[in-house]
Amino acid sequence: MTVFDVFSQIDYTFLEISRGNVYGNRVINRRVLRGVFKLREKMSSSNNMETVDSDARLHAHTNDFTVNPHELVGQGVEVNGQQYSIEGVSVGANFDNGVIEHLRFELQKANFVEDSNGE
Repeated sequence: MTVFDVFSQIDYTFLEISRGNVYGNRVINRRVLRGVFKLREKMSSSNNMETVDSDARLHAHTNDFTVNPHELVGQGVEVNGQQYSIEGVSVGANFDNGVIEHLRFELQKANFVEDSNGE
């Protein structure tokens, strides 16, 4: 049984990002895929200040990507209209047989620039 059998999958958009140019981090390619998205948001207060923290993760299918999983760090995803930067990637393997079953993306909210050059 995998994470995809236990949790509901949703459509998300994988964003290929061109990073660090003068126009900012630009979306240069999009692909709609399916995965398991988990979002936990909490509010904490200290010294009369309130802070909202979010912890977002996406479990992605390994066969959706042909590159080394760690090359996905710095790319992006869009879920329900919110863009996220992939800050970390871990590989989920079945403990019994060692088969890699999913990639887990650690996400941070982001705002990318849409590519208007058609590149």
